Amino acid sequence: MSSFKTGELVKQIRERKKWQQKELLFDSSACADITLSRIENNRQKPNQDNFFLLMEQLKMPIKQIIYAYLENQTMDIYLLRDQLINCLEKDVIDAKAQLAAKKMINQLKRQAGFDEGLNQQFFLSCKAKLYEKLGSRTTYVLNLIDKGLSITFPEFDEDNFGGEMLLFEEIELLHTKSLLLSRLGDHRQAIKLLYFVQKGLSKLPEDDYEKEKKLSAVLLTLAQLLIEVSDFADALTVCEAGFTVAKESNKGREIAEFLYLKALCLFHLGQKKQCRDLLYQAYFGFSILQMGKQAEKVRENAKAIFGIKIETYGADAIVSQKDPIFQPTDRGVPMACKDMGTLLARLRMESGLSLKELSQGICNYTTLNRIENGKVQANVYYLEAFFQKLGRDINLYANTFLSAKEFEEKQIRNEIMSKLAVLQYKEAEELILILEKKNSYQSGINLQFIEKSRASIIYAKEGSSINLFNKIMEALYITKPDFNELKIRQYRLMFYEIQLVNLLAAYYCENGQLSHGVKIFEQLRESINNTYVDEMEKIRTYPMVLYNYSKFLGIMKRYDEALEIIAEGENLDKKHKRINTLNGFAINKACDYLELGRKEESIPYFAQAYYCYGMMGEKAAQKLIQDYAKERLGLKFR
Repeated sequence: MSSFKTGELVKQIRERKKWQQKELLFDSSACADITLSRIENNRQKPNQDNFFLLMEQLKMPIKQIIYAYLENQTMDIYLLRDQLINCLEKDVIDAKAQLAAKKMINQLKRQAGFDEGLNQQFFLSCKAKLYEKLGSRTTYVLNLIDKGLSITFPEFDEDNFGGEMLLFEEIELLHTKSLLLSRLGDHRQAIKLLYFVQKGLSKLPEDDYEKEKKLSAVLLTLAQLLIEVSDFADALTVCEAGFTVAKESNKGREIAEFLYLKALCLFHLGQKKQCRDLLYQAYFGFSILQMGKQAEKVRENAKAIFGIKIETYGADAIVSQKDPIFQPTDRGVPMACKDMGTLLARLRMESGLSLKELSQGICNYTTLNRIENGKVQANVYYLEAFFQKLGRDINLYANTFLSAKEFEEKQIRNEIMSKLAVLQYKEAEELILILEKKNSYQSGINLQFIEKSRASIIYAKEGSSINLFNKIMEALYITKPDFNELKIRQYRLMFYEIQLVNLLAAYYCENGQLSHGVKIFEQLRESINNTYVDEMEKIRTYPMVLYNYSKFLGIMKRYDEALEIIAEGENLDKKHKRINTLNGFAINKACDYLELGRKEESIPYFAQAYYCYGMMGEKAAQKLIQDYAKERLGLKFR
């Protein structure tokens, strides 16, 4: 879900049109001039009527902005859009993915409303991306791109970029254009364009739904082109930036590519000593993702270019040499809707929930009833929680427009989550102290976020102490006042509730109550599978739960059961290229195989875990794996 500062969006679109504020206010029904000034400077959030009028005068259909950028389309078209994006993400489009993409593009072409406006821009962007990947005639694809850009950026000047915030499909169109320019041999212009796209992406809100994924892809292309023109110093800088994005915000999906390119840069800059570790990490990064062709390419180039022979420890035998097969993302049953309230009502009834059941722990059921009937607008905190309980990814359905105050609070919350993810607990606690003073974080789901974050810090500092148990229960009772450990499988758990129950199960397991803790994991897994029909929302917590579940099953010597759970988690993570939890599954799998007496089968997974923890910078985990492998197998990693 993209959370825009509303005034920033209004100002950006107005300036695109080269309008003064008075030109936007030629119709006094929109708002007064002083009000517009306050809105654009993020000192005031417009009411719904004002915002709709401003967008109408700017010729920006509000439904296209609020609801996944598509106007007057049923949910099956929204889902089709999502699947098409997923299909076109692949670097190489195989025959099956080509067929799927062409079919989806033709489906879009036949839909009403895709011959104009932002819908048409999306259609042209996808078509250009597909035909660029297929190596189609360059002039044809460039015409598609220019036509798409003219819809929202008619004044775009390739020789004088300026400092624009890029909106809608402009990022994808310009990225594709840079690839075409490179194909034509104009690397310098392609690089210049990519730096502009990078700058435009930097102006987007930090929690824009697809910002980091797009930024990582742009930086990868930019690094490759800089290497092609032998600008290794700048390429190294871009690789470092791309690595950070891939590691911290993108679940590790492009880390292996950036590490290999970094090794190339260092080699050409005469810094060869660092290359060995980078090449090993890149090889095993591709290996753990089952990207056999890319792993083999790294191994071959390591020998041919760097003079380094990579020891695979048998990983080459367990990695497919084929490209991963395109698999559509499961997003749940599509349905028609005309507004957010109607959609919530339809999804609620489909899930068999009453108003009271869906609203419990979020708001009063009468408030939900008013939201469903279009009498009030739900705030972002309510919407996120509603969609989690319904097992859906809100990013597919809506953007939110926040006041400066709301935006600041959401940014702090996102930063806390980032600090916790990279184990920076002192910094996270300092931010928590700021956030807990805000009025909107004194109760309900926002307070639960505060208490859940504190529970994570207690766990890191004290382990499974009684303080952790008390904090977990205190946080759960905020939204589940009748919480009962025996009824977990019956609950429709929200994001923070899942994290808390996961911590609760770990608490019991680490305090000698393994059977009880594992039963909670079993119930939690069942609850998630029963609730989350949308894969993109499910994957936010499910691999973490499966990793812990499989770990404690292994400790109980239930190795075969643990391996089944690991396989489930691995398949989901490999599909979405998430290295950050795959390394955990690898070490669990290695230990289970070893305990089952399958020593040779365990070695490749120990190697994958060792080098992938290394690429994520987790040296303590690396040392534990090395010590264990040396003690049990007499194995020393290079």
